[in-house]
Amino acid sequence: MNDQTINPSWLLPSPEPWEAPVSGEGLLADLIKAIEDHVALPEHASLGIALWVLHTYSFDAFLNSPRLAIISPEKQCGKTTLLCLLQELVQRPLPSANVTMSVVFRAIDRYRPTLLIDEADTFLSGKEDLRGILNSGHSKRMAHVLRAVGEDNEPVRFTTWAPVAIAAIKNIPDTLMDRSVIIRMRRRLPEETVLPMRGKALERLLDLARQMMRWSADQQERLAQADPDMPEGLSDRACDNWRPLIALADAAGGQWPELARAAAVALCKRTDEDDISPGEQVLADMLAFMAEQDCDRVSSDEIVDALLAREDRPWNEYRNGNPLTPHGLAAMLKPFGIGPKKFRFGKETLSGYDIGPVSNAARRYCRAGLQKIGTSEPPASH
Repeated sequence: MNDQTINPSWLLPSPEPWEAPVSGEGLLADLIKAIEDHVALPEHASLGIALWVLHTYSFDAFLNSPRLAIISPEKQCGKTTLLCLLQELVQRPLPSANVTMSVVFRAIDRYRPTLLIDEADTFLSGKEDLRGILNSGHSKRMAHVLRAVGEDNEPVRFTTWAPVAIAAIKNIPDTLMDRSVIIRMRRRLPEETVLPMRGKALERLLDLARQMMRWSADQQERLAQADPDMPEGLSDRACDNWRPLIALADAAGGQWPELARAAAVALCKRTDEDDISPGEQVLADMLAFMAEQDCDRVSSDEIVDALLAREDRPWNEYRNGNPLTPHGLAAMLKPFGIGPKKFRFGKETLSGYDIGPVSNAARRYCRAGLQKIGTSEPPASH
């Protein structure tokens, strides 16, 4: 048995709270400066990260704990560096490059850590049970799992309520992305300089952790009662993710309430644009084609040909490198309650789609896709 097994408190340090009261306004400014000193980030990302870090000290005050998704398009974009930085800043960090379902819920239940998961793209795919546990910890009301324990298989309830940061190349599963504040990393340019984390820099990060612990403790009652106004344009789930962070910005005061709302809108807008699902995209593309043709019905073959003609879309390599087919299109639309029907097209009777069901589905599911093609409302059915 090694020291890591017998002394988990050493793995999950909780620094002593700062001795004197702490200004939230100044604390956020110092925290953002420290983050930007060590990691090259896109606009608004450092504020989003700083608020998420601060929430790890006060997440019990809120009904939701957003995951922090650290996504990079390729290797060497700084995601592991950011996780190392978070390890110095968050409350009770528990880093891991690979985790299993049984370890996650037991570690959360026993130690109440902040999980820092690296290389999620190498092991998370296909692990529905693990994804379910990470998903459940997003909502305080749902953050529990039941497991049979012991020789008698006695049912025991384990909490899954804990902050989680997940780093991956490309994307993590949609259900986790949906529950996350998403930070899209990028490779650093030669002129973008960062400082190493050692010596005085580590002492500075420890001071910030102590100040966050003190400030959060002093603000706990106020945060528990907070119900901040959310910026317009965010989805319900995005509001759930950002509400704790905006509550923290409001409590910090100064310029941070306004800047936090601007960051929420900017980061969520980029996520909406970059993460349109195939189903949403095909609805948007179908509507765009029907609007261009000024038609309220289109045959399956015609719409598939139009989709395949889009060089900026994945439809030519949609399924295992093979192009989309009428059968594949029908399968994509089926979850939306849309199926092909027989229509008269001139002298022929062909399978096709009516704009009404497609338009109705688009109004419910693909607002971002419609905005991306340049319209805020679906064309009305004739």
